[in-house]
Amino acid sequence: MIHIDYPAGKAPDAEWIAKAKALTEALKTAPDKAARDRIIDQNQGVWTEVKEWLSEFSHDKCWFSEARAVCFHWQVEHFRPKKEAKDPERDGYWWRAFDYLNYRLAGGVTNSKKGCYFPLRPGTHAACGPDDNCDDEAHLLLDPTRKSDVALLGFDIGGLAVPAAESDGWQWERADKSIARYKLNDHIPLRRAREAVWNTCKQRLEELEILIAEDKRAAAQGKHSPTRIEKIEGLMRNLTAMTRPQAEFSAVARDFLLRDPRKWVNRLVA
Repeated sequence: MIHIDYPAGKAPDAEWIAKAKALTEALKTAPDKAARDRIIDQNQGVWTEVKEWLSEFSHDKCWFSEARAVCFHWQVEHFRPKKEAKDPERDGYWWRAFDYLNYRLAGGVTNSKKGCYFPLRPGTHAACGPDDNCDDEAHLLLDPTRKSDVALLGFDIGGLAVPAAESDGWQWERADKSIARYKLNDHIPLRRAREAVWNTCKQRLEELEILIAEDKRAAAQGKHSPTRIEKIEGLMRNLTAMTRPQAEFSAVARDFLLRDPRKWVNRLVA
């Protein structure tokens, strides 16, 4: 998971905004929950219209797993469930059903177990309508649009998703439960893909260390090898590129390099 700078000063086109506002007004004037649910069910295509727009913010990656989708359709996840919320069971955040700020782009795996699950910290007041401020809620699940949430998730040896080392108490619980609910470790192909990134970083850093040691020995003998220097520069650029937001599983590469005790390795992070 990486921070999604969303909406980054942008919004869907004016026609979509007008449609969403009209539907939200219809929800507010609906006589009961059944009527609201019908409006939502009959207009499910509305949020799917902004899939491509949402993908721009994550470089075509799932906002939760950082995996790219090339052989399946993206899902638009309502971070706050639209019709009902569970644990405890309550009415959903129907007034956010057509609010693009409530949308998160997700792959089917990460979205399948989350569903309507949206627990809050014990003692937290749950927003019950458009007059309530959702930001006052202390929600359990990590939100990729919040930097402070993303900072609670880390990666261990082999790219295993873990709570960040600095987290404890409620923060640790949030990360631990989010890892399970988003299936960040349960889906084997996802784990293998992150492991491959971890191992690639390990291999390239080992190659880099050998070349740097060779260059030091050569320099001590008054020898200079432009070819070797270019290889060193190339490996450094490659490792840095793996940590950029455009790269798949960039958070794994970042954690790999930042775990190293040497400052020069840490500075390779973009």
